[in-house]
Amino acid sequence: MSITKAEIFEKLSTLIEYESTDITHTIPNLVKLEYSQEDQSFQVTSLTNGSARSYYDTKSASEAIYTILTTLGENL
Repeated sequence: MSITKAEIFEKLSTLIEYESTDITHTIPNLVKLEYSQEDQSFQVTSLTNGSARSYYDTKSASEAIYTILTTLGENL
């Protein structure tokens, strides 16, 4: 899987535009992303080890996702 930080950032920025909606995206066995409109935060969960963190800005969330994906890519 090859994706850049800029592409991830763009996709996350699009999620914020959905009013009054909580959104969940999952890449099976890799990462789960949840966006809470109420909290205006992203929760990024690594499905390989279960660690989850909340991010309140798009840049930090996209960097976390990129790190998970590139780290997993090196270990596959």
